[in-house]
Amino acid sequence: MKKTIRRLFAFLGGTLLLILLALILIPVLFGDQIKEEAKKLVNEQLNATVYFADIDISIFRDFPNLTVSMDKFGVINAEPFAGDTLTDVEHLRVVVDIMSLFGDKYEVVEVRLEEPTVHVQVNKAGIANYDIMKPSTDTTETEEETDSTESASTMALALTSYAIVDGQVKYDDQEGEIFAEIKDLNHSGSGNFAGDQYDFDTKTTAEAITVSAAGAKYLNRDEHGAWHVHGGLRRFGN
Repeated sequence: MKKTIRRLFAFLGGTLLLILLALILIPVLFGDQIKEEAKKLVNEQLNATVYFADIDISIFRDFPNLTVSMDKFGVINAEPFAGDTLTDVEHLRVVVDIMSLFGDKYEVVEVRLEEPTVHVQVNKAGIANYDIMKPSTDTTETEEETDSTESASTMALALTSYAIVDGQVKYDDQEGEIFAEIKDLNHSGSGNFAGDQYDFDTKTTAEAITVSAAGAKYLNRDEHGAWHVHGGLRRFGN
Protein backbone atom coordinates (compact mmCIF):
# COMPACT_ATOMS: atom_id res chain seq x y z
CA MET A 1 0.00 0.00 0.00
CA LYS A 2 2.75 2.44 0.99
CA LYS A 3 4.64 1.54 -2.16
CA THR A 4 1.56 2.29 -4.27
CA ILE A 5 1.07 5.64 -2.55
CA ARG A 6 4.73 6.55 -3.14
CA ARG A 7 4.37 5.68 -6.82
CA LEU A 8 1.20 7.76 -7.04
CA PHE A 9 2.90 10.81 -5.50
CA ALA A 10 5.93 10.28 -7.72
CA PHE A 11 3.64 10.18 -10.77
CA LEU A 12 1.74 13.32 -9.69
CA GLY A 13 4.98 15.14 -8.90
CA GLY A 14 6.50 14.18 -12.25
CA THR A 15 3.36 15.26 -14.10
CA LEU A 16 3.32 18.62 -12.32
CA LEU A 17 7.00 19.12 -13.14
CA LEU A 18 6.37 18.40 -16.82
CA ILE A 19 3.50 20.89 -16.89
CA LEU A 20 5.69 23.57 -15.29
CA LEU A 21 8.50 22.86 -17.75
CA ALA A 22 6.03 23.11 -20.63
CA LEU A 23 4.74 26.47 -19.35
CA ILE A 24 8.32 27.72 -19.22
CA LEU A 25 9.56 26.29 -22.51
CA ILE A 26 6.57 26.68 -24.85
CA PRO A 27 6.69 30.52 -24.96
CA VAL A 28 10.49 30.36 -25.39
CA LEU A 29 10.63 27.63 -28.06
CA PHE A 30 7.47 28.51 -29.94
CA GLY A 31 7.15 32.24 -29.25
CA ASP A 32 7.28 33.28 -32.91
CA GLN A 33 4.73 30.65 -33.95
CA ILE A 34 2.37 31.66 -31.14
CA LYS A 35 2.69 35.32 -32.14
CA GLU A 36 1.98 34.69 -35.84
CA GLU A 37 -0.93 32.33 -35.14
CA ALA A 38 -2.46 34.85 -32.73
CA LYS A 39 -2.23 37.61 -35.36
CA LYS A 40 -3.72 35.35 -38.02
CA LEU A 41 -6.60 34.24 -35.81
CA VAL A 42 -7.54 37.78 -34.78
CA ASN A 43 -7.19 39.32 -38.24
CA GLU A 44 -9.45 36.63 -39.73
CA GLN A 45 -12.28 37.93 -37.52
CA LEU A 46 -11.84 41.65 -38.20
CA ASN A 47 -12.21 44.20 -40.98
CA ALA A 48 -8.99 45.72 -39.71
CA THR A 49 -5.36 44.83 -39.17
CA VAL A 50 -4.13 43.98 -35.68
CA TYR A 51 -0.43 44.27 -34.94
CA PHE A 52 1.81 43.73 -31.95
CA ALA A 53 5.58 43.59 -31.60
CA ASP A 54 5.73 40.86 -29.01
CA ILE A 55 3.55 38.59 -26.91
CA ASP A 56 4.53 36.97 -23.63
CA ILE A 57 2.73 34.28 -21.64
CA SER A 58 3.82 33.64 -18.07
CA ILE A 59 2.52 31.72 -15.08
CA PHE A 60 5.17 33.05 -12.69
CA ARG A 61 4.66 36.81 -12.92
CA ASP A 62 1.29 36.71 -11.13
CA PHE A 63 1.36 33.16 -9.78
CA PRO A 64 -0.97 31.31 -9.48
CA ASN A 65 -2.64 33.30 -12.27
CA LEU A 66 -1.68 33.36 -15.95
CA THR A 67 -0.37 36.62 -17.42
CA VAL A 68 -0.57 37.53 -21.11
CA SER A 69 1.36 40.64 -22.17
CA MET A 70 1.61 42.43 -25.51
CA ASP A 71 4.01 45.19 -26.52
CA LYS A 72 3.14 47.83 -29.11
CA PHE A 73 -0.35 46.46 -29.72
CA GLY A 74 -2.74 48.23 -32.06
CA VAL A 75 -5.51 48.18 -34.65
CA ILE A 76 -5.36 49.82 -38.09
CA ASN A 77 -8.66 50.47 -39.86
CA ALA A 78 -9.72 49.29 -43.30
CA GLU A 79 -12.06 51.23 -45.63
CA PRO A 80 -13.62 53.75 -45.27
CA PHE A 81 -10.97 54.70 -42.66
CA ALA A 82 -8.13 52.91 -44.42
CA GLY A 83 -4.74 53.54 -42.83
CA ASP A 84 -6.11 55.29 -39.73
CA THR A 85 -5.11 53.90 -36.36
CA LEU A 86 -8.08 53.06 -34.15
CA THR A 87 -5.90 52.26 -31.17
CA ASP A 88 -2.24 51.92 -30.31
CA VAL A 89 -1.10 50.60 -26.91
CA GLU A 90 2.50 50.60 -25.77
CA HIS A 91 1.92 47.74 -23.35
CA LEU A 92 -1.14 45.59 -22.66
CA ARG A 93 -1.28 43.21 -19.71
CA VAL A 94 -4.10 40.79 -18.97
CA VAL A 95 -4.17 38.44 -15.98
CA VAL A 96 -6.41 35.37 -16.12
CA ASP A 97 -7.40 33.03 -13.30
CA ILE A 98 -5.44 29.93 -14.29
CA MET A 99 -8.01 27.55 -12.80
CA SER A 100 -10.69 29.04 -15.06
CA LEU A 101 -8.77 27.73 -18.07
CA PHE A 102 -10.07 24.30 -17.14
CA GLY A 103 -13.71 25.48 -17.01
CA ASP A 104 -16.28 26.90 -19.44
CA LYS A 105 -15.24 30.55 -19.07
CA TYR A 106 -11.88 32.29 -18.81
CA GLU A 107 -11.97 34.72 -15.88
CA VAL A 108 -10.06 37.96 -16.39
CA VAL A 109 -8.94 39.33 -13.01
CA GLU A 110 -6.69 42.24 -14.05
CA VAL A 111 -6.23 44.48 -17.08
CA ARG A 112 -3.59 47.18 -17.52
CA LEU A 113 -3.06 49.44 -20.55
CA GLU A 114 0.04 51.60 -20.66
CA GLU A 115 0.21 54.63 -22.98
CA PRO A 116 -2.87 53.79 -25.03
CA THR A 117 -3.88 56.10 -27.86
CA VAL A 118 -7.50 55.74 -29.00
CA HIS A 119 -9.00 57.62 -31.95
CA VAL A 120 -12.73 56.94 -32.40
CA GLN A 121 -14.27 58.28 -35.59
CA VAL A 122 -17.78 58.42 -37.02
CA ASN A 123 -17.98 59.73 -40.57
CA LYS A 124 -20.80 61.82 -42.10
CA ALA A 125 -22.52 58.63 -43.28
CA GLY A 126 -22.75 57.42 -39.68
CA ILE A 127 -20.15 54.68 -40.10
CA ALA A 128 -17.97 54.17 -37.00
CA ASN A 129 -14.36 53.06 -37.20
CA TYR A 130 -14.78 50.78 -34.17
CA ASP A 131 -17.35 48.63 -35.99
CA ILE A 132 -14.70 46.22 -37.23
CA MET A 133 -16.14 42.74 -36.63
CA LYS A 134 -16.70 40.78 -39.83
CA PRO A 135 -20.36 39.80 -40.33
CA SER A 136 -21.27 36.12 -40.23
CA THR A 137 -21.38 34.53 -43.68
CA ASP A 138 -24.01 32.00 -42.58
CA THR A 139 -27.55 33.43 -42.47
CA THR A 140 -29.15 30.12 -41.50
CA GLU A 141 -29.86 29.88 -37.80
CA THR A 142 -30.75 26.58 -36.19
CA GLU A 143 -31.57 25.82 -32.58
CA GLU A 144 -28.14 24.26 -32.21
CA GLU A 145 -26.44 27.38 -33.57
CA THR A 146 -28.53 29.59 -31.28
CA ASP A 147 -27.42 27.58 -28.27
CA SER A 148 -23.87 27.81 -29.53
CA THR A 149 -24.15 31.60 -29.87
CA GLU A 150 -25.57 31.95 -26.39
CA SER A 151 -22.65 30.00 -24.97
CA ALA A 152 -20.05 31.56 -27.24
CA SER A 153 -18.99 34.10 -24.66
CA THR A 154 -16.02 32.32 -23.13
CA MET A 155 -14.60 35.34 -21.35
CA ALA A 156 -15.91 36.49 -17.96
CA LEU A 157 -14.92 39.54 -15.96
CA ALA A 158 -13.85 38.80 -12.41
CA LEU A 159 -11.79 41.97 -12.13
CA THR A 160 -10.02 42.91 -8.95
CA SER A 161 -8.11 45.78 -10.59
CA TYR A 162 -7.67 47.60 -13.88
CA ALA A 163 -5.68 50.62 -15.00
CA ILE A 164 -5.16 53.01 -17.90
CA VAL A 165 -1.83 54.80 -17.71
CA ASP A 166 -1.01 57.98 -19.70
CA GLY A 167 -3.85 57.51 -22.19
CA GLN A 168 -4.73 59.79 -25.08
CA VAL A 169 -8.37 59.61 -26.24
CA LYS A 170 -9.97 61.39 -29.16
CA TYR A 171 -13.62 61.15 -30.29
CA ASP A 172 -14.52 62.71 -33.65
CA ASP A 173 -18.18 62.33 -34.67
CA GLN A 174 -18.70 64.11 -37.96
CA GLU A 175 -22.32 62.98 -38.25
CA GLY A 176 -23.28 64.33 -34.83
CA GLU A 177 -20.78 67.23 -35.03
CA ILE A 178 -19.28 66.27 -31.69
CA PHE A 179 -15.60 66.34 -30.84
CA ALA A 180 -13.96 65.37 -27.56
CA GLU A 181 -10.36 64.88 -26.51
CA ILE A 182 -8.72 63.76 -23.28
CA LYS A 183 -4.99 64.10 -22.82
CA ASP A 184 -2.81 62.24 -20.32
CA LEU A 185 -5.66 60.18 -18.93
CA ASN A 186 -4.90 58.05 -15.87
CA HIS A 187 -7.72 55.87 -14.62
CA SER A 188 -7.67 52.97 -12.20
CA GLY A 189 -10.12 50.83 -10.31
CA SER A 190 -9.91 48.13 -7.69
CA GLY A 191 -12.37 45.97 -5.82
CA ASN A 192 -14.70 43.14 -6.73
CA PHE A 193 -16.36 42.93 -10.14
CA ALA A 194 -17.51 39.32 -10.08
CA GLY A 195 -21.07 38.01 -10.40
CA ASP A 196 -24.22 40.08 -9.87
CA GLN A 197 -22.67 42.14 -7.10
CA TYR A 198 -19.70 44.44 -7.44
CA ASP A 199 -18.01 47.11 -5.38
CA PHE A 200 -15.31 49.15 -7.07
CA ASP A 201 -13.32 52.26 -6.12
CA THR A 202 -12.01 54.35 -8.99
CA LYS A 203 -9.59 57.22 -9.48
CA THR A 204 -9.32 59.36 -12.61
CA THR A 205 -6.98 62.19 -13.56
CA ALA A 206 -6.53 64.04 -16.85
CA GLU A 207 -4.29 66.93 -17.81
CA ALA A 208 -6.57 68.36 -20.50
CA ILE A 209 -10.17 67.81 -21.62
CA THR A 210 -11.89 69.38 -24.61
CA VAL A 211 -15.53 68.93 -25.68
CA SER A 212 -17.25 70.75 -28.53
CA ALA A 213 -20.50 70.35 -30.47
CA ALA A 214 -21.47 72.00 -33.75
CA GLY A 215 -18.34 74.12 -33.53
CA ALA A 216 -19.11 75.48 -30.05
CA LYS A 217 -16.79 74.61 -27.18
CA TYR A 218 -18.58 73.40 -24.07
CA LEU A 219 -15.52 72.35 -22.11
CA ASN A 220 -11.91 73.38 -22.48
CA ARG A 221 -9.70 72.56 -19.50
CA ASP A 222 -6.00 72.81 -20.37
CA GLU A 223 -2.85 71.65 -18.59
CA HIS A 224 -3.18 74.35 -15.91
CA GLY A 225 -6.44 72.90 -14.68
CA ALA A 226 -5.94 69.16 -14.41
CA TRP A 227 -8.95 67.04 -13.49
CA HIS A 228 -8.93 64.74 -10.48
CA VAL A 229 -11.92 62.51 -9.82
CA HIS A 230 -12.37 59.87 -7.14
CA GLY A 231 -15.45 57.71 -7.25
CA GLY A 232 -16.97 54.29 -7.00
CA LEU A 233 -18.98 51.81 -8.97
CA ARG A 234 -21.31 49.69 -6.88
CA ARG A 235 -24.12 47.28 -7.49
CA PHE A 236 -25.74 44.93 -5.03
CA GLY A 237 -28.39 42.37 -5.91
CA ASN A 238 -30.10 41.89 -9.27
